[in-house]
Amino acid sequence: MKSSYLFLSFFSLIFALELKAFTFNNSVAAAFEEEKVTIRVSNETCVNAGVSNAELEDLLRQAVDQYWNKAPTSSLYMDIGAPIDTEPEFRTDSPCQGTSGCEPNPDLIVDSGIVVVCNENSSIFSSPQILGVSLTNNIQGRRLVGSLILINDRSDSRFGERDRDDQVAVLAHEIGHAIGLGHSPVRDSLMFFSTIPKRRSLGQDDIDGISFLYPDSFSSSACGTLALNPQTPRGPSKRTQQSPLLLLVGLSLVLIWNTKTKFWPLVKNE
Repeated sequence: MKSSYLFLSFFSLIFALELKAFTFNNSVAAAFEEEKVTIRVSNETCVNAGVSNAELEDLLRQAVDQYWNKAPTSSLYMDIGAPIDTEPEFRTDSPCQGTSGCEPNPDLIVDSGIVVVCNENSSIFSSPQILGVSLTNNIQGRRLVGSLILINDRSDSRFGERDRDDQVAVLAHEIGHAIGLGHSPVRDSLMFFSTIPKRRSLGQDDIDGISFLYPDSFSSSACGTLALNPQTPRGPSKRTQQSPLLLLVGLSLVLIWNTKTKFWPLVKNE
């Protein structure tokens, strides 16, 4: 029987390794309640980022259409709305206050949807290599109301040096944070913590993440594990629902095979 138990444990490990690694950028797995979320660009001019406001809108439109709006198992859809007037603080101030963590700056709270602003604050953009920063800065309970995306507009910003495809990928990554996702340790994911050249589409972990936060009720796709210990899942994890049945079937096959064949066990019986 020892060999059977070992095979059962090994089979269970395979299923555990199949779970995904997406994370959230807040402790409650907050998400927008609306299936359609609007992204608006501030009327503040981007002086040093190397793009005009109209070009930034085009880049954002490509970012949602090429990446997030193509997620086949998510109900979320994003579009680009009319430009929005913002206070001067959105351009100059840090989105965080306090000495620990990132308590949202009350002067930069977004009332609804996602707002994109070019920002020149040197504390948040401490290096020209930091191209963008995002913050879900208006959360009510587990409802995400508003998010802010800041583009590095310091005099030494490197954003304008990127080619168009890389700029689109950077913006798509920041949009991922704005809709509630954290970083992924999976290298082929858009939400990987570092930029990867020539990334042009979502990875499976990105799809699982957005599908968990914004599930398509008609989809049979699976979602996986999550980080930051959210209290209650926003939507059902279909991988979690399916795995027990698949696991029982697999374990039954292992037991049948182990009793009818003469293969050498992983651990020798005593």
